[in-house]
Amino acid sequence: MIVERKIVDPNSVESAVNEPPSTDYLTVVMISDTHCNLDLIPYGDILIHAGDITTYGDAPELIKFNDELGRLSHPHKIVIAGNHELGFDPEEDQSMRKDKYQGQGTADGWKLLTNCTFLNDSSTTIDGVTFYGSSWHPLEGHLDLYPPLERWGCRYLLEKVEQLRPLLHVFGHVHHCYGAVKNEHTIFVNAASEKSSKDGFNHPLIAYIPKKQQ
Repeated sequence: MIVERKIVDPNSVESAVNEPPSTDYLTVVMISDTHCNLDLIPYGDILIHAGDITTYGDAPELIKFNDELGRLSHPHKIVIAGNHELGFDPEEDQSMRKDKYQGQGTADGWKLLTNCTFLNDSSTTIDGVTFYGSSWHPLEGHLDLYPPLERWGCRYLLEKVEQLRPLLHVFGHVHHCYGAVKNEHTIFVNAASEKSSKDGFNHPLIAYIPKKQQ
């Protein structure tokens, strides 16, 4: 598959990954990997947080995040859990955790997120547009490279996305690959907010999605 790179300059305030359509559209603000730092979020119709809202998934972190979400004026807020939301997965084998993550997290912590729509292998529809969310790895070959040569993406997810051809695919996890690429069907967005050097944050990314007629 040929992919055309859409360059997003992390030092620019111009962080849109596409142009607004000529018809009515939704402005979608995309972030990920904020790790307890929910700052400077531009307004939009929809805010998507693609995971790693916390550092350890502990209750105080989740409550703080939920309170901050409640102060944002976006009409719709969608949240997906990342690998740092420890305790969200009831089937997790906790013995497999690294030492620093042992004993961390909050069982069913997603229930504390009352100021958003939490998606876990589920969907929501806004103005005729369906948004599906699942806690998963990035897809293989698209903004998933952990230097120097390790790819963190999932081949099976890539196959599914290529089959479904969504307008937008949003993820994070790989801090080194913030930005967006696109092919003729889909814009692939790595919205990782925290920089790989952990010395600052990238701008939230913005996409414009046409509304669908009811």
